[in-house]
Amino acid sequence: KAYDGFHFSLAAAPVTVEITPVNDAPVITLAKDTLVYEVNGEPALLSELIMAEDPDDDSLTHAEVGFLPENFNIEYDQLLFENTGAIKGFYDFQTGKLSLTGKAPVGDYEQALRSIQYIHLNTLDPNLQIKRVFLNLNDGKVWGEYKELIINLQYTFIELEIPSGFTPNGDNANDTWRITRPGGLEQLNGAVVQVFNRRGVQVFRAEGFDQAWDGTHNGQLLPADTYFFTIDLNLRSKKTYRGIVTLLR
Repeated sequence: KAYDGFHFSLAAAPVTVEITPVNDAPVITLAKDTLVYEVNGEPALLSELIMAEDPDDDSLTHAEVGFLPENFNIEYDQLLFENTGAIKGFYDFQTGKLSLTGKAPVGDYEQALRSIQYIHLNTLDPNLQIKRVFLNLNDGKVWGEYKELIINLQYTFIELEIPSGFTPNGDNANDTWRITRPGGLEQLNGAVVQVFNRRGVQVFRAEGFDQAWDGTHNGQLLPADTYFFTIDLNLRSKKTYRGIVTLLR
């Protein structure tokens, strides 16, 4: 009813109030937004400090994690994810985008995001560019604002020092073909060293680097010549050395 200061109106006027519900988008928070990745062929977690929340929903339905295109290398950059009971993942190798789907509690999506791994497969001549990855969540109604995570590639593998020749003549100087490495070889005990003559016959084989080649085969002295070698470090990076070694007498 209306009131003019003296009297109320006789008739009441109906008023309709329409309330439109507002859906708040899910939010990703990165306590750490940079991954320093050692290029060694091994996967590493993007981040264990990813947090997810949704102010008005207890569950989420989708998530996307993918490379921004400027430094994405389709051949070498990959994201890895293992499916959970409710959340399934699909990685598109062409676009570098990992899609997670399935209705699950917010906490489950948070754990799923924390379990995603990055791997760079070019371990022989890596291009140490910065990679940028986006992360986003959907509650079944709307996508949230995407967050960006940076991947800094570094390559600190210490290369082997492989002699180009040796002189097994019994003078106690350079008598064996001994491979070394600054800082030691203890972490490379699974390596396989093989040496072949010109006919392709294996004349030496060793696992690890404790046993150096002394220029013999089955106890017999080998002639002075050029021999071919391979050294497979048996790392996930598939790092292998190939070359020649000269035996002089």
